[in-house]
Amino acid sequence: MREHLTASAKPEEVTTPREFIPAVLAMCVWFGIFAGLAERFLHRIFPRILGGNDLWFAALADLLFFSAVAVPILVIGIFGWRRHLQKIAFISCSSLLALDCLVAVSPPFGHRLGQMAFLSGEALLGGFVATVLFFRFPRPVLSFGRITLPPLGIYALLYLGGGAWWAHYQEKVETMALNPRQGSPNILLVIMDAVGANHLSTYGHGRLTSPYLTELASRGLLFEKAVAPSSWTLPSHASMLTGRLPSEHHAGQYHWRLDGHFPTLAEVLSKNGYRTAGFSGNTLMFNRRVGLARGYHHFEDGSLLQRLLQTSLGQRIHTRLQRANLIDDLVGRQDAREISQNALQWIRASTKPFFVTINYFDAHEPLLPPPEYFHRFSELQSPLPGQYKWPEDVRLSAVDAKHEADAYDAIIAFIDEQISELLKQLENEGRLQNTIVVVTSDHGQEFQEHEFMFHGKGLYWNLLHTPLVISWSGHVPAGARIAIPVALQSLPATLLTMAAIPEHSFPGPSMTDLWTNPSAAEDWPLPISELAEMGPPLFPSHYGAMKSAVSTQWHYVQGGKSGQALYACCDDEQREASFTRVGSQVASVFRQLLREKGRITASRLGAELTKRDGKGLLQQKREYLHTGGAQKDSNREHMNDLLRALGYVP
Repeated sequence: MREHLTASAKPEEVTTPREFIPAVLAMCVWFGIFAGLAERFLHRIFPRILGGNDLWFAALADLLFFSAVAVPILVIGIFGWRRHLQKIAFISCSSLLALDCLVAVSPPFGHRLGQMAFLSGEALLGGFVATVLFFRFPRPVLSFGRITLPPLGIYALLYLGGGAWWAHYQEKVETMALNPRQGSPNILLVIMDAVGANHLSTYGHGRLTSPYLTELASRGLLFEKAVAPSSWTLPSHASMLTGRLPSEHHAGQYHWRLDGHFPTLAEVLSKNGYRTAGFSGNTLMFNRRVGLARGYHHFEDGSLLQRLLQTSLGQRIHTRLQRANLIDDLVGRQDAREISQNALQWIRASTKPFFVTINYFDAHEPLLPPPEYFHRFSELQSPLPGQYKWPEDVRLSAVDAKHEADAYDAIIAFIDEQISELLKQLENEGRLQNTIVVVTSDHGQEFQEHEFMFHGKGLYWNLLHTPLVISWSGHVPAGARIAIPVALQSLPATLLTMAAIPEHSFPGPSMTDLWTNPSAAEDWPLPISELAEMGPPLFPSHYGAMKSAVSTQWHYVQGGKSGQALYACCDDEQREASFTRVGSQVASVFRQLLREKGRITASRLGAELTKRDGKGLLQQKREYLHTGGAQKDSNREHMNDLLRALGYVP
């Protein structure tokens, strides 16, 4: 192979297959290895939200992509132009190398067409300069390739092969060193990405979308009003793993990643002897790159093909395939069935207690359910085409929005069955009996109930209301329902309390108090949700950061386009209550409490409302009873509204 790189001072003389095949292959392999090395070097100078794992996949992708460039060139050589094959290979690879390096140092998010055109032009210019150099000094260039190919090959072998071996070895050593406490329960946290409670039959949806979740809730606890920390993936997942609000951990607000300021649930459990693993279908926002894999001994954030297509060159290839209408989904996307099997395979590798987090990404757009599930809920032959190219502010007709909701319901039914299969296999293997199972979501979905599609960009109830079921045979009351609103950021404190790990730094409170101490509900903190300023003008969050608080009676939203809004909790939120006299007073109290930034509890809310108007309305209530109900019905309803807000009327 080496002699073919420098077979001649005139590259065009390489003409026979025995000459041009190894020459072209060697050149493409050289560029592929060098590109991976260049990305590692550039990352040190221009650090982005990458890690060693990302750089490993980038090196593998570069080697594969550049090697693939040789295929069409060799096909050309079979039919002619053999004297120019080395020129073609050099021009192609040097242009691709320039593009790879430029994309590697460009901003990671928000690429625009103008920027892409600029990068393409720069890549062509870089390829042109390298080609001129090659044409002017062919012998030194090829000699340099001959000399450096062996050490580059050794580097690639050690880095790619050794890196994969080292990751496996490190996980094995860490697992062997674990010293769990006797009787520690396993913990399985299942996150159904983008699944809102309003589309689950378990929560009253008119379609049978979640029969197994209903069965699981009958053996455990169902929380009727679980509230997500935000309305999109990154801040919600970060809050569920750290117990902190987005304004504290800043992931999804000021940063595109979770930093190491706060410990994660996986870190604490790992220190207490747990094997920890994450299996994510959401390779965009629940992955190593955004810092959410911290504390997990093992973390799978996508298939091999997905990881390769998330590299610098991979993203460009994926975008081109999308624009050419050759794909309608994330290539290599893993469904719930595949993720479940990956998790089971890892669980079976040891008998030590485990903490496993699973993210099912199926209900995230584009919505493409398996046909056998899709046809249960839709009269269409197939899901709506072109979803993958829809802009974030897409507006659909009422009919198409309904078709999307049909596909969404079908996917939820599919996920429900996969959860059933996962837990049945754990039960058959004798692992479920001592396993705490939590099934929840990070946020819901919009289907133009508030004039936009999908999620994020607002804090409406259908975006924040998530399912939450906790099951642990013999340890939690079977069939119990918790009506008081709870925050998902309480999960770390709750799970550690259930696992008898008292010393931790998660703020809580532990939701175990709600089923072990009924009086705890009286002073329970109201769930707070937050959303950073983002999105185009169609969305409420375009006009400013948003924050919401949920009580038993009210859902208050601050910020965004309207400045503030108050809804009766928890209806369809089409009618604001803040325009009424009662609503205005309640909104004023919420605004004051959120400004003070302290923990807002139901008793504190009631006390503040009493200060404002409670005494006067109670006196009106007495006068109403004394006169035998002579007051108008409207006055009665007005009083009852505020009395309910105070907690005096159920």
